[in-house]
Amino acid sequence: MFGPDISWGGFETKYFIASMIPQNPSLTSLVVSKDNRNLVSTSLNGPKNLIPVGQAGLFSYTFFLGPKDYNMPHRAQGIGLENAIDFGSWMKWLAMPMLIILKYLNEFVNNYGYRDHYPDDV
Repeated sequence: MFGPDISWGGFETKYFIASMIPQNPSLTSLVVSKDNRNLVSTSLNGPKNLIPVGQAGLFSYTFFLGPKDYNMPHRAQGIGLENAIDFGSWMKWLAMPMLIILKYLNEFVNNYGYRDHYPDDV
């Protein structure tokens, strides 16, 4: 168990992330567990609230499912979701400027790589 003060929790692969972001991180804890079949699960535990009979309870979370991008929509919220991208501990100083240059070039050519000349009928 980790926390309280968990900004986000979820699963990630090399290129994609599925994350759940609590509305109130200071009251949220993260639980990571593995069962006997080696399946890993994560859960965010919030404060225990008693909801009276006949009343409704409201719990707010934001979900982000998509590709890892350093300019993820939640970066503006300052929760650190962009830190799921591993640039390497000592190569980050080189990777970050290269990323900025590649994104700048992509705005003009819409391609990160070289495009060979193709016949017009293809």
